[in-house]
Amino acid sequence: MAVFQAVAGVQDKVDEYRSANGGKNPSADEVYPGFSVVDFNKLGQRAPEIRSMYSQQSLNLLINDKGQVFVDYGIDIQTAAAKSKAAPEAGEDLRHKLVEASYFVPVKSPVYHWVSNAPQAVQG
Repeated sequence: MAVFQAVAGVQDKVDEYRSANGGKNPSADEVYPGFSVVDFNKLGQRAPEIRSMYSQQSLNLLINDKGQVFVDYGIDIQTAAAKSKAAPEAGEDLRHKLVEASYFVPVKSPVYHWVSNAPQAVQG
């Protein structure tokens, strides 16, 4: 629940920012086509600490072109895919790799496909 609440709080701030800035996103570097890291300096706040339920690593928050906020599980999907016996298929939604590897479902996650030997968030 904490991840969902953290993302919902950031989404509220993003919505306020977009409203006050002509629909522009508070975004930094693009990390996947159509997805950028949220720039928390533009929001005037610190990034929330979101820990992966899979790896315990800190995860970034992404924003798409429509201003929707997501958690970036790419590193966890990469790890799960490496441990999997079956190679990812083209067009396969890779989030199921995390569900198979644990009891947790990725919260507020974009769809991921396997592109150039790595998971890539895609508009779903």
